[in-house]
Amino acid sequence: MWKFYQRKWYSFSKIILNKNNMKVALINSGISNIKSVHNMIKMVGYESIFLNNENDYDKDISHLIIPGIGSFDTGINNLKIKGFDQIIHDHISNEKPLLGICLGMQLLTEGSEEGCLPGLSIINNSCKKFQPSKAFKVPHMGWNYVEPCNSSKLLANISKPKFYFVHSYFLSREIKYASSLCNYSVNFCSSFEKNNTFGVQFHPEKSHKYGFQLLKNFINIK
Repeated sequence: MWKFYQRKWYSFSKIILNKNNMKVALINSGISNIKSVHNMIKMVGYESIFLNNENDYDKDISHLIIPGIGSFDTGINNLKIKGFDQIIHDHISNEKPLLGICLGMQLLTEGSEEGCLPGLSIINNSCKKFQPSKAFKVPHMGWNYVEPCNSSKLLANISKPKFYFVHSYFLSREIKYASSLCNYSVNFCSSFEKNNTFGVQFHPEKSHKYGFQLLKNFINIK
């Protein structure tokens, strides 16, 4: 069924969505599944470019995505070595849409119990580790439903949203900008929206039609 959905929407998207002339860029931090994100964006009807260092960024980029898997300190260190930390802050200051995925979302916070380095501090909160138990193994891995809260641009037109998660650290549900919550032994923030800055703890690129619609929503934000 999903393969049919892929073919149907890919052909439709190429005809309709490319008219918007959006320029989507993916930050290549060296520890991400960037190709999977690129492929899903292509299904939505857009091409995306890879940024390997700060010199690859240009003012015509409309949407910036930070994919990420791996450890917090390695992730934040790689961003700084390649000069992406300032690029991210400038992109946000210019009120352009930015999306952090999984570790990419966590790097937008003040820090994590996983490491000792400070994050980018776009969100004034830190990530905590799940406590394992017989009922709840760590990492939290697999499909899970999310509950939208407040008005979410990313989750628009998604009925009963569920996404694929792989993570051991989480952001508290108490953050001011939470746009959806999820439960895995505790309630946690599964996505946030702060002006045009967005973060998702799950992997839209692995979440079939739900991730397709979410990325479509993101790219249509101006």
